[in-house]
Amino acid sequence: GVVDDERIICELLQQVLTQHGHTVFTAMEGKQALRLFWEERPHVTVLDLSMPGLSGVEVLTEIRKLDTTAPVIALTRHASETRQDAVFRLGVSAVLRKTAGLDLIEGILLSTLEEKGPASILVVDDEPALCAMLSKRLTLNGYDVRTAFNGTEALAIIERHRPRLMLLDLYMPITSGMEVVRTLR
Repeated sequence: GVVDDERIICELLQQVLTQHGHTVFTAMEGKQALRLFWEERPHVTVLDLSMPGLSGVEVLTEIRKLDTTAPVIALTRHASETRQDAVFRLGVSAVLRKTAGLDLIEGILLSTLEEKGPASILVVDDEPALCAMLSKRLTLNGYDVRTAFNGTEALAIIERHRPRLMLLDLYMPITSGMEVVRTLR
C-alpha cells in the first residue's frame, strides 16, 4: 500500500511496483489508509509522515495495534531526528527522504518485499512462451510459480491459492488484466 497526500508520489510508486508485478493500493489521507490496511493487509506499506488529518506517525501507531510486524517504509520531505526516532521505535523498515530518488525508493521497496522469503507468484499472460520463460526463471530463483493464460484462469487460481505477487498482463482476450484487478478489489 502507498499512502501519501501528494498524488504524484502515489502514482509514481504505483506505476513502478505494478511494473514489477505487485498489486498496489493507494490512499491520500490517514483514515482511508487505515481502512485499506485493515481490508487488504498489504505486504509492505509506504507511508508519508506528513499528511493533513491523521499524521503518518498516528497512522503507523494504529497499524501497529493491528499488526506489530507489518513492514512499513516511511517517506518524508524533512526528517527531523525526533520524528525518525519515533517511527523507528514503532518498527519501520526504513525512513526515506522523498528527494532520495525513485530508483533508491524502488530498490528498498523491492528488497523489503523479498525479505519475507520465497514467495508464491502468479504469472498471467496470453503468450505461453512468455509465461514459460518467466516461470522457469522465477522457479530457478526459488519462487513457487503458477501460470494462467487469461484473467478467468487467474481468478480461478487466486480463489484456491492467493499468491503473494502477481505479474499480470493488462491486455488479454477473454478476461483482461484490468478486469482481474477490478474483481480483486
